[in-house]
Amino acid sequence: MKSVLIGLGVVFLIVLAGVLILFAWMAYTFVFVDNITERQARRLDDYQLLAEGVRIREVPYSGKQPERDYGSSHDANGEWRLLDDGVIKASHAFADDPGQSVYRLPLPGGDNRLAEQRRLAELWQPVRERLEAPPEEPPRSEQALIFSGQKVYREQQGRLGELLGTLQGVSGGISYAAWIDSERFVIVSYSHTDKGTITPLWQAATDELVAEQIVADTYYLHCKLPDVYRFAAADTTVLVYFTGNLSWGFGGDVNKPQNSVIRVYNPAYPDGKDIASISFAGGMIRDVSLQTDDAGNTELILLGDTTRPSGAKNNEVRPPRQWILSF
Repeated sequence: MKSVLIGLGVVFLIVLAGVLILFAWMAYTFVFVDNITERQARRLDDYQLLAEGVRIREVPYSGKQPERDYGSSHDANGEWRLLDDGVIKASHAFADDPGQSVYRLPLPGGDNRLAEQRRLAELWQPVRERLEAPPEEPPRSEQALIFSGQKVYREQQGRLGELLGTLQGVSGGISYAAWIDSERFVIVSYSHTDKGTITPLWQAATDELVAEQIVADTYYLHCKLPDVYRFAAADTTVLVYFTGNLSWGFGGDVNKPQNSVIRVYNPAYPDGKDIASISFAGGMIRDVSLQTDDAGNTELILLGDTTRPSGAKNNEVRPPRQWILSF
């Protein structure tokens, strides 16, 4: 009997020690989350090349300092409501807004002007100017695709029109869409699971509506949307999407994506190809331009922002890192 009690006491002490260690670890990560994440960010490799024949080099940056990214994105294409009578109207983001939330992707295909204007404003316009600007309703194109769940409609004269079909392979709602070219688009869906909300990135075409998954989960859309850069003269489109999460705290502007993935669409990669991933150590990619070298190779100039979020301890604005990606 005595040996049984001793055994139970040993088991109890082991369990108690385990619980205390767990609580101590949780307290440590809570108090020192900034330091832990900073060490993690510093240990990241600057980049990873994902396709054969791709080369990368860093070059000095001497341009204007980008505005601080405060980790808050705005997507006017997602601010639309479908009313019971079939009217599509701009949402005012009130809890009692009538109707069903839908995503409105302007036509013609390939037109991403609204997103480009947003990105350029976030990159170069002082935040005070953006905050003081009078609120505007999303500009309305004459035609659009309407995503309601997995169903895709054509908007006609401000009303829900022809059903074009159902997105195959996608589950959950649609929270982001952008054109790659006149027929092809990318979307981010969302699904709530027991592990949280996942937001996979897909690509599809209007003629088939069969979705192909690009990545199983993306970075928080409310903090950073994917960016599309169209270089018509070079018949090239670049999609930059973001994955992983680095968190320097809890609440507020404390997060940054761990990776910026560069995906290229061109005659060599008509269905798209991920060619490189730049970690936050190399800079969150905030701008892309294109040039051709003397040998006729395409080069992408990537502007990487390594400034920590404003909620981090060491949140000073840092000069960008500039990369040239050749392929």
